[in-house]
Amino acid sequence: PGRSRMDSNFPATMHMIAPGRAIATSLEPDIREEFTNSWEEVFSLAATNRPHVLALRKFLNHPTIDFALDYSQNYRLLLPHLSTLRGVAMNLSLDTVCRLRAGETTEAVTNVCVILSIFQGFHEPLQISQMVRLSMLQFALADTWAILQVPNCPIDDLKELSKAWETVDVFRDLEPVLNMVQALSEEQNKSRRKSSENFRQEMSGLGFGSGASSQSVGERAAAAASLKVVELYWRWIWGYPDQLRTLKGVQVLLESARRMTAATNKGPVLEFKNKELRKLGFRVSDDSSNGWRSRGGAFLYGSEEILGTQQLLDRAALLFSARQIVLTALALKKFHLENQLYPTNLTELVPRYLSNVPLDPMDGNPLRYHLVASNDFLLYSVGLDLVDNQGDPTPKVDTQRFSWLRGADVVWPRLASPAESQAFYRKKASRYIPPPLKPASSNDEFLKRYGISPPGKSQTPAPAGIDGLNAVTNVIPQATNNTP
Repeated sequence: PGRSRMDSNFPATMHMIAPGRAIATSLEPDIREEFTNSWEEVFSLAATNRPHVLALRKFLNHPTIDFALDYSQNYRLLLPHLSTLRGVAMNLSLDTVCRLRAGETTEAVTNVCVILSIFQGFHEPLQISQMVRLSMLQFALADTWAILQVPNCPIDDLKELSKAWETVDVFRDLEPVLNMVQALSEEQNKSRRKSSENFRQEMSGLGFGSGASSQSVGERAAAAASLKVVELYWRWIWGYPDQLRTLKGVQVLLESARRMTAATNKGPVLEFKNKELRKLGFRVSDDSSNGWRSRGGAFLYGSEEILGTQQLLDRAALLFSARQIVLTALALKKFHLENQLYPTNLTELVPRYLSNVPLDPMDGNPLRYHLVASNDFLLYSVGLDLVDNQGDPTPKVDTQRFSWLRGADVVWPRLASPAESQAFYRKKASRYIPPPLKPASSNDEFLKRYGISPPGKSQTPAPAGIDGLNAVTNVIPQATNNTP
C-alpha cells in the first residue's frame, strides 16, 4: 500500500501519557496525536491494508522466514527487507486498533499472534536484524496491553494469547549474532588493511571523511590530511591492539549470551558482562564516556562494535522481563474475569492460571505485585539496574516521551483515568492553540477536539468505555489534513 500521513503519525494501540499511565487508543473518541487523524481516516487505511493483514496469517502455520542473504558482502550487504518487516508489525498493530474499536477482540488477538509468530520465525544472525526483530516484539506488547483493557475480553482469546507469548524466545539468536559479529569483524579488518580506499570508506561511516561539500577547498584538504594521519597511526600503532581488544570483547559477550540463555536469574550475568567489558576499557550502556573518541582514536572500531552488540543483550534481557510481566498480566485478567476481583498475591494464580509463581528474571525473586484500591494492581520488575525502586515508573533521564520499559522499574502501565487523560490533552492543547487570526469556529473545533470548552460554552463529556464508542463517534468534529 502507498504511504500516508499515518506512516509518520502512527496511531499506536497504547499511548503513554505519563510515567506508569497509558491511554488505550481504541477507547478514545478520536485520534489525538501530533497531527490530526480521524477514526474515518484510520479505518480507511486499515481497510486498504486488510487484504495484506489477512495474507500474513499464513505465518501462523508456516512461520519460518529466510531472505537468503549473501553474508560474504560483509557490511556492504543491503537489508531493505528490515523496514518491510517493521512495516508489517506496524500494519498489524494498526489493524488491531481498528478491530478493538469495532469490538472484534478475537481478530485483534489473531493479529498479535501473527506478530509473535513472525518474531519466532525470523532467523537472521545480524545485529541490526535482531534489533528490528525485538522492535516487533514491542508492537506486540503494546497491542496486548490494549487488549487487556477490554472489559469483557473472552477468556478463550486470553488463553490463545498466553499460548503465543509462551513461545517467545528473545535469547535464541544471541550466540549466532555474536559469532557473526566476530566473523564480520575479522573480514572487515582484512578489508581495512587491504587498501586506503577501504579504510576511508569505513571511517566515513564513523563521521570522518574528506570534509563536507559546503566546506572550502582548504578545509576539505585539511580533513583529508587528518584522516591520512589517523590511517597511518591505525596501521602501524593502533590496529592490532584494537583488533585483539575487540576479539576479547566479543568473547565476553559470547560467554554472557550463553549464561543469559541458561540462567533463571539474568541480573548477575549483566553484572558480569559490564564488569568484564570495563576491564577491557569498553564503555557499557550506562556509561557516559564517548567511546573511541575519549581515547584519542586509539580504538577506532572495537568500541562501536562492542557497544552496539552489548546493547542488544541488554535489550533482550529487558524484553524477557516484559514477556514475564505480560504473561502475568494475562493471568491476572483471567482471574479477574472469573472472580470479579484481582488476587491479593500471585500465589493465588497457581496452578489454575500459571504453573508457578512468576519470577523476576532480573533478580530471581517473584515479580513485584501489589493491589491498588479494589480494582487495580501494580506489577513490575526491578529492571536492568537490579534495584527495587518500589514500582517507580519515572524514566532515569528527562524525556517528553515515556516508555514503560525505561523507568526506574519496569512497571506494567495502568490505564489512565478520565481525569488524567483530560489533563494530558489540556496540557498538550495549550501548546497548539491556533492564533486569534483564525476563524472563531476553527478555534472552537480545535478546543472541542482536545476536551477544552470554548469560551461561553459547555462541553458534554463523552461516554466512557466500549459501550459509548458509537455514541461519541457521531459527535466527533471532522478532522482536517493540517496540523492544528
